[in-house]
Amino acid sequence: MKKSKKRKIKKRYWLGLVPAMMLAFLFILSLLFLYKPAGLERSDTVRERQISQYFTNELLPDIYNQAQYGEPFEIVVPQEKTEELVKLSDWPRETGGLTFLMPTVAFEPEKIVISGIVVFRETEFAVRVVGRPEIMDEGLLNLTLTDIEVGAVDITLVVKAFARKIYRERAKSKKIDENDLGEKVIASMLMDKPFEPLFKVEGSKVRIDKVTLTKGKLAIGLCPVKK
Repeated sequence: MKKSKKRKIKKRYWLGLVPAMMLAFLFILSLLFLYKPAGLERSDTVRERQISQYFTNELLPDIYNQAQYGEPFEIVVPQEKTEELVKLSDWPRETGGLTFLMPTVAFEPEKIVISGIVVFRETEFAVRVVGRPEIMDEGLLNLTLTDIEVGAVDITLVVKAFARKIYRERAKSKKIDENDLGEKVIASMLMDKPFEPLFKVEGSKVRIDKVTLTKGKLAIGLCPVKK
């Protein structure tokens, strides 16, 4: 009789332990997904697209003026100017039930880090995306997504696999304009498809032939293209 009682007690113990472990697992998982790095603050202020004095009065004129000499040149974008460039778009942005608040952009050695808050059904998630721009041997530019994190969880493989599936479906339905710059960037980031980094600035064409990322600075090598 005593042995049977002990077995019942052990059985009840294990039966009670399983749901307790599941609750602990869900609690830890929620902590990982809801984790927010120190310094990352919510910025849900409605920000309409703004004119960037740096972009219109410094960056573009500098590229145009140097392109007139017909020689390769370099432009440098400092860290403190990234907020102005981000504000060239409207924030927050909504898509697919997700609300993206205005992110921050940081330049690190060999990578660009975008951090921000995404709101889904009134729950906030800290999202961190890391990209690495690279000029290939053929002179094409590739923008590789190396890390996608939600909270403290790396979801790079899952997100890229899902996004690639959607991209292929869009391509089959011919909803993609392969000549559109935005679509080229998306294809590069998701499908590892490099593209020709040729841009037109005030009537002048320039090609990106070098990208150098260091702490707090993005240096872009440009080469004018003869008409």
